[in-house]
Amino acid sequence: MKKTMLMLGMAFAGYLGYALVEMTDRFLSFQTVLDAGIFIAIIACFVGLWKSKRWALWLSWGLAVAALVWGCYLIHFVWTFWIFESPTLMERIGNVLHPRVSVFVIFPGVWLLYFSHPKIRALFS
Repeated sequence: MKKTMLMLGMAFAGYLGYALVEMTDRFLSFQTVLDAGIFIAIIACFVGLWKSKRWALWLSWGLAVAALVWGCYLIHFVWTFWIFESPTLMERIGNVLHPRVSVFVIFPGVWLLYFSHPKIRALFS
């Protein structure tokens, strides 16, 4: 199950990388350097988790918390940012539950719950 979760984590990280690149300007900037740093941290984390290293577990928690915070920001954004429209409650809820937004809250939450379980934490040395 651990290896399956790691593969799902890499798929999520790929989607996260895609979203970050799509939000970044096409010119070299601080955001581009930050995206590259996040990408390197994700690859290092994946390799460390595959080899069951404790530092990688801590790094994965940090990256999951960062993704969760970003997901909360996205939920706030889609709930409140409406130009020239007055949305209904169902439209707001629909935007929050859209997979492009909700995945950034659901997957990091599942990741944190799974990898904080004592039996799973015991696998990392």
